[in-house]
Amino acid sequence: MRRLVKSLLDHLPPALALPVATTLRRLGASRAVRARLARADAIAARLGGDTVRAGPFAGMRYRQRAVAQGGFLPKLLGSYERELHPTWRSLAGGQWRTVIDVGAAEGYYAVGLARLLPGCTVHAFEMERPLHAAIGAMARENGAADRVHVHGRCTSAMLGSMLTDRATAAATLLVMDCEGAEDVLLDLVAAPGLAHATIVVEVHDALVPGVGVRLRERFAMTHDVIAVPTESRGVADLPPGVTLGEEDRALALDEGRGGPMEWLVCRPRT
Repeated sequence: MRRLVKSLLDHLPPALALPVATTLRRLGASRAVRARLARADAIAARLGGDTVRAGPFAGMRYRQRAVAQGGFLPKLLGSYERELHPTWRSLAGGQWRTVIDVGAAEGYYAVGLARLLPGCTVHAFEMERPLHAAIGAMARENGAADRVHVHGRCTSAMLGSMLTDRATAAATLLVMDCEGAEDVLLDLVAAPGLAHATIVVEVHDALVPGVGVRLRERFAMTHDVIAVPTESRGVADLPPGVTLGEEDRALALDEGRGGPMEWLVCRPRT
């Protein structure tokens, strides 16, 4: 049945596939999940507005509540993946021409980085076709529609074709969150230009055991690799002026992770 539904969604126009997928997602949720979503909606209503409150993407219009990957509230508050906030701020001063976002979901990073790096073109790769409409809508709402280009499945060969020479790769920021496929996509043989690109990748050892060690070893000769582990959340992660009770705060800051994870920030050696 799941395969049949996915095939149906893939044949619908993206603008129609998104609301259909959203409705099916809600209908298929358990009673507990529906109650959690309703409570999250109530918290969002109390916060008011649809603008990211804090963090490197503060000020971004963000209306993708129904399809948010990793939770709508952490993204709206600006606490989402705050372990990476120093990384994004440090990269903001670079002369980037291209951002490649693999696993773009509803477009939080694709559009956020388009705003943070106004001189760049963003290529957002997302396998779930209904989410293409969400990415496009967010890009339009934030004045970046002409710089955010949406694609389907990414392959290592595609990355190789986009990182054709050292200068191009050096001006490229690659962001990757693709549920373990990083082990296959980050292939220096199929895409030699990766050796000169800056890479921020979420590591999914729970899905693909050992992938973090393999990526460290793979890029040890070409990059300085820093591991950034996930951290617990607390009241200090709420933006100024936002006050929530303990239970609501826990829900609002919950990114839906099953356990500790990490990112690898890989900067090419000059």
